[in-house]
Amino acid sequence: MYHAIYATRDTTLYEKNFRRNAGIDQVLELIKYVESVPDENDFYYDGTYNSRILLKFDINHLSSLIASNVVSRRAKYHVSLKATDASDLPIDYDIHLFAVSQSWENGVGHYNDYPEITTGASWTYRNGYYDGNGLTWIKNAFRPGTTGSFSTNSGGGTWYTGSAFFASQNFNYAKNPDIKINVTNIVHKWLSGSIANNGFIVKRPSADEFSSDYKGAIRFFSTDTHTIYIPKLEITWDDSNISQSSSISEVSDNFEVMVSNIKKNYRTNSKYRFRILSRDKYPTLDYSTTNNYLNFKRLPTSSFYAIQDSVTDDFIIPFDTGSTRLSIDSEGNYFNINMESLLPERFYKIVFKVVNNKKFTEHIIDEGFYFKVVR
Repeated sequence: MYHAIYATRDTTLYEKNFRRNAGIDQVLELIKYVESVPDENDFYYDGTYNSRILLKFDINHLSSLIASNVVSRRAKYHVSLKATDASDLPIDYDIHLFAVSQSWENGVGHYNDYPEITTGASWTYRNGYYDGNGLTWIKNAFRPGTTGSFSTNSGGGTWYTGSAFFASQNFNYAKNPDIKINVTNIVHKWLSGSIANNGFIVKRPSADEFSSDYKGAIRFFSTDTHTIYIPKLEITWDDSNISQSSSISEVSDNFEVMVSNIKKNYRTNSKYRFRILSRDKYPTLDYSTTNNYLNFKRLPTSSFYAIQDSVTDDFIIPFDTGSTRLSIDSEGNYFNINMESLLPERFYKIVFKVVNNKKFTEHIIDEGFYFKVVR
């Protein structure tokens, strides 16, 4: 099963422009400036300056979803950021993510605003400059269990220490700079009330930030993007049930598939069960009094679904052995989906992957099973 919560707040903190807010920019940046390398405008800097990203997800209703079994207690949580641009990245690098330990305000600034907007979170201030009277990030004498760091200018956020509040992703010869980081431990800390939900901070490792080496730039789509690539907290778990697989015959390796109950439109707040019917493409001839083409069977137990955006062809819900396996009952295969995980007023397509472990075959079924999510 797949469920998504979209970010409600995000911004980039710039060490060089330490009072500047970029709360409604369409991109989030991880970028570093060093003395030896000019920026895109051929400007040389007088020190080392980093940027960091703040993200916030509203999980207030998550506890009720868990209590009502809409979301499993066994679910895993991943922060997902879609890259829009990347340049001059090292062959091998890491991205670190921590739970933020102080509250902050999003702000309404753009990086290129002139004069710059200083209301909202910046490298120095948590809620804005306000002629020097804003709330600053703690710079030293950190509270127990928290820390912070900076290369040139003080600030840059504060975060909790310890493995339960930290997550990371390694990129080695990676062609795709998209972020998908497992943050299950951090979300559990929020749900238990151990710490307040002040969101995440995304940054490079401290060694990379303090290094005098240029580390390139990565830009991600933000909550203010005009695309479908809004930052997400993806929630996944295995809700499949194949206990009745022995009660219905399995198709041969030459088969047909249809979604028997697909509709044109689904409300964004609805949950729906899709029914999949499958049958042998060329049934064995016999002298039965019934039509063999009406004998529906089930797919192999290693069969999965995915949901694809019909315009971009991106897999919004990708094939995943841990969360998108098809279930089986006496009527055949099925899967459940919560439509609020999909952005409204868009068309989507259901695709299937059927793996026959006995015959070592794999089939991708893409037969144009389209539907639309509406408000």
